[in-house]
Amino acid sequence: MLYFRYFRLRSGVPATVATTCLFTDDVCDEAVLTPYPCLSIQEQGKSGEVQNAVDLYLDTQEVLWVLDTGIVQTMDNDAEPLRTGPPIVWAFDLNTRKLFKKIDLTCLTTPMSRLQSLVVDYDETNGKCYVYVSDAANRAVIAYDVVESKGSRVVLPKAIAAGCTKRDVLYVALVRAECGGGAAALIVTYLSGVRAFTVRTEYLRRGSAGKVTDLGVKPDRMVILGTDGGTKVFFRYDASPDVQSWDATRPFAVENFSPVYRSDPCFLATQVMIDRDRNRLLVLESNFPDFAQNTVGCGIVHNVRMLEGCF
Repeated sequence: MLYFRYFRLRSGVPATVATTCLFTDDVCDEAVLTPYPCLSIQEQGKSGEVQNAVDLYLDTQEVLWVLDTGIVQTMDNDAEPLRTGPPIVWAFDLNTRKLFKKIDLTCLTTPMSRLQSLVVDYDETNGKCYVYVSDAANRAVIAYDVVESKGSRVVLPKAIAAGCTKRDVLYVALVRAECGGGAAALIVTYLSGVRAFTVRTEYLRRGSAGKVTDLGVKPDRMVILGTDGGTKVFFRYDASPDVQSWDATRPFAVENFSPVYRSDPCFLATQVMIDRDRNRLLVLESNFPDFAQNTVGCGIVHNVRMLEGCF
């Protein structure tokens, strides 16, 4: 199964989280999307329901985590941005399709917060679950202990925002010393930021940025697309159709970047995922830039490309 989030940037989006099956006997060209877990829990403006999913994270325990900003219509020319609910992280058990956890982030955010990226990790020693959310407006990462139901907002060093625009995107990507285990860290960078950084998750869990490591200067504006669950990070340059990879065990330099895939005209990659059971790489691409510029009338079109082999 694949899970999608649909931004409620404009009015008329019935479901903000949906799912489809890639492997079916149906030979039709277009996948059928269904609201997940159902449409009745996603009604816009209704208290206690998912309002605007901006990021999803599927963890190793088959739990789907949904980052919901609670703000809709941020790109609607005919309406002002509207807060229809608090910022919430929702967690759904994929086996039962039931709500597993609901985390209200109101006390860890400010009215100016822009929550954008979500990753989830489990401690190797005690199995505790931690949620990390980027807050671009406050130059911060929210670290939340799911078991203890408490968290903190960790403000990152000012150097991380060097070269940024006023309303920028703050990416976080979880990498490990080895695939499926080892010390965990977040790759942290703004889209327009000059440099990329890493911060150990063990520091964030204590409510501190600790020692932030400067990886170096980025060759260009960089869109983080995902990881392989280990040391490999997938990315593309802003407005570039070329997906590349970088192994975090090697120096952060152009000579260590490897080409992976090139999108067709009018499409750009928005997410990269590893399907280890089938030894495949899944690349999700869309015409989102055209949608954002309001140059298409049919909404966002998604493609899923399946690449065979180890990357």
